[in-house]
Amino acid sequence: MNYRVIHTTTYTYTSPAALSQNDARLTPRDTVFQKLVSQQWITDPAPESEQEHRDFFGNTWRSFAFEQPHRSLRIEVQSNVQVNHPDTMIGDGSLGGWQPFLLASPYVPLGGEYARYAGPSFPTGRDRLSGLIDLTERLFADITYDPEATEISTPVAEFFRTRRGVCQDYAHLALACLRSTGIPARYVSGYLNTIPPPGKEKVLGADASHAWVAAWCDGLGWVDLDPTNGVVVRDNHITLGWGRDYGDVPPLRGVVLGGGVATLVVQVSVLEGSA
Repeated sequence: MNYRVIHTTTYTYTSPAALSQNDARLTPRDTVFQKLVSQQWITDPAPESEQEHRDFFGNTWRSFAFEQPHRSLRIEVQSNVQVNHPDTMIGDGSLGGWQPFLLASPYVPLGGEYARYAGPSFPTGRDRLSGLIDLTERLFADITYDPEATEISTPVAEFFRTRRGVCQDYAHLALACLRSTGIPARYVSGYLNTIPPPGKEKVLGADASHAWVAAWCDGLGWVDLDPTNGVVVRDNHITLGWGRDYGDVPPLRGVVLGGGVATLVVQVSVLEGSA
């Protein structure tokens, strides 16, 4: 499947910002199942400096410095990506540095309550892949998607209690369950190609960033699972990067000097057949 992803972030300030520094993780990774064909970055105003580097997990970061007063900042990223998952179930890559994905992290606690929740999915004699799929489907069935219920800072324990939240919450809870059970698991950020209702056209800019998990499965590798939708990840998911939790792979983060009150608008379009 070929995709063109357009991710636009716009900041508007009530007074001029003297300077700002932004770090973006908006470059899709090359994986066994995915290839970045091309990418274009457009900023307004133009940055005084920019640089690109790789982080500990192999994700690509691009940093921008804007050093002239500005009342708004617009960063648009256009990415052409090919995604191709085979019909047979295989995972991605070698185990590599698994330890960070087995420990607690700032957004992912470990605990007996999470291991107990995961337990029924991994009875003695069941293969790990079946257990991972079962846990993914249970999280989907037990939790209500509610964009008003949580913020990114909402603790996993509170989300586990209320059972209402968004994709980052589903992913963090899945990671808590898997790691508490002794299964290495990582947080994956990216995009989901949403399908409009029958007879309706896709609304440009109405897509959003998405999050899911990848768990280690002996004999297969890293298997990507989307508990928000209760499915194994296939060609409608586009991977940006991965880490221990959301804090390792935010799409954009930065600091600004001055600017008063900032208004943030993010628009994402995932278009088929453009790579």
